[in-house]
Amino acid sequence: MKRVSYVVALFFTLLFVVTLATPATIIIAQDGTPSPLQGFDGGGIEGIEPINVLAAVDFESTTDSFSFPNYGNETGFANLSATEMIRLFGAGVCRGGQTEPCKLNPVAQQWMDAANNAMGGGHCDGMAVLSILFEYGVISPNDFGGDSTAALDIMGNDALQREIAYWWATQIASPQVQALFTTNPLTPTQVLEALQESYSQGYEGPTYTIGFFQPDGSGGHAVTPWGIDDRGDGIYWILIYDNNFPGITRAIQVDTNNDTWAYIASTNPDEPEAVYMGDASTKTLILVPSQARLDEHPCPFCEKVKAKPKTPTPGPEATTAPEPTEEPGSEDYDGYQLWMEGKGRLIITDAEGRSAGIIDNKVVNDIPGVQILRFTGQDLWNVDAPYSFLIPAGIAFTATVDGSEVTENTSNTITMIGGGYYLSIDEVVLEPGTQDAFYFTEDGLALSYAAEEGEAPIFVVAWNGEDADYAVGIAGVDLPSGEVHIAFGIEEGVIVLAGGDSDSSFVTSLTRFNEETDEIYLTAEPFVLGGADVAYVDFVTGADRGEFAVLIDRGNTGDPQESILMELDKGDE
Repeated sequence: MKRVSYVVALFFTLLFVVTLATPATIIIAQDGTPSPLQGFDGGGIEGIEPINVLAAVDFESTTDSFSFPNYGNETGFANLSATEMIRLFGAGVCRGGQTEPCKLNPVAQQWMDAANNAMGGGHCDGMAVLSILFEYGVISPNDFGGDSTAALDIMGNDALQREIAYWWATQIASPQVQALFTTNPLTPTQVLEALQESYSQGYEGPTYTIGFFQPDGSGGHAVTPWGIDDRGDGIYWILIYDNNFPGITRAIQVDTNNDTWAYIASTNPDEPEAVYMGDASTKTLILVPSQARLDEHPCPFCEKVKAKPKTPTPGPEATTAPEPTEEPGSEDYDGYQLWMEGKGRLIITDAEGRSAGIIDNKVVNDIPGVQILRFTGQDLWNVDAPYSFLIPAGIAFTATVDGSEVTENTSNTITMIGGGYYLSIDEVVLEPGTQDAFYFTEDGLALSYAAEEGEAPIFVVAWNGEDADYAVGIAGVDLPSGEVHIAFGIEEGVIVLAGGDSDSSFVTSLTRFNEETDEIYLTAEPFVLGGADVAYVDFVTGADRGEFAVLIDRGNTGDPQESILMELDKGDE
């Protein structure tokens, strides 16, 4: 049986090298017909020379693109900090609203950690957005140490690094999420037409970036479009700055005769994974408007949680998914964002058997109201590129971590972020070809986990409270096979834990986040729950009396018979 440390981790904390190779050749599809790449090399090593520019802004690749390539989370590069979180969402992200200095509330901290982790796949979205905002004069490169975009140095430039991270993060914040889904999906020809209309208005027109993906949703990348070149016979090149290729002009080809698009992400078209293409049905060429990124961002972490307590149940009751009344990303949207960190694939299934996720190397989304938010990165053929789900409230669902594609044991973390709270499941260990499933009730505040012997995930729930912010961690130390049930009655001040089919051992932690200090309370020894037993982590009345305890109700009678005092962790004192 597996044993784990009971010091619960509360917050989870791709280096890509562009390969230069030979210019493109003509690629023929398997059926013998020319592919969308016919005669197209995407710019090669040296870039392209436009021949008939229909519309463009005055973008010069040598001066208006960054001189450094796209990067991941290499040592020495800064991402979001509390400063950017305040800029994004306001003072409510700080404990008690205190900004000098700001200590992030636990939900804001978790959101920031998840976003920063996702940037490990690349900062292309931030670089694409910032370069076009420089071009349109919305922001000046002078603020970051240079008189042009190309003059800026990323090394040692903390302000520029965090600025790029800030604009990357706007893609997963309201109202940008809403604008993304409202604008798309578009066909390749519609993308071309929207850009031409924008450029016809000069610098008064709307600004856009472009995202594109492989058909299975992997390998996302973001680039900066700045013009349209007419190559004749219904073929057009969208002129772009690709942040993996500093200082040169490259192009995405659009064939309006067949409504197809094509791009060579590497300079070697003999590498199949380096070729991107699609048509009107694939919806893999995405037009991303910039304006919503400049608008006010409603804070999803600033409200105080008000949730009714629930009794743990064996799994979600069958429910019919409600028709969503608000778009994901809108200020009044009631739902959750579900993330996963790790090598497995995350798939969700509702009570009617409909699924969403990457299944059999295809993007599938059959659940009404659910959206899949794919992130752009730097590794252009990364099958493990992160993505998240936007799930309306009121849907009971199963979250399955699928190890069908993993080749070695891997640890995964699932995080659900809702209005003013988050729930994370850490150390979800997968062996190749296996799956783990977690069953969420329709309010998102109760779940069941069918544990296999030797598995011991760590559950953490954190929220913004009235008197302070809290986080409770629950870890299995000695778990036989069987279901474990957890419910979070935050408004009533209890976290409810029900044992599995036979005796199971657990430890818990409770952290109270005040404006200045963190108080961590721990159970000194594991406690055992039988299959009919229930444990309560009591934090509201515990705060009133100055101590916290785990209350155990043997046989679920409604009247706890045992109390285990949680001890204040005093560190090295």
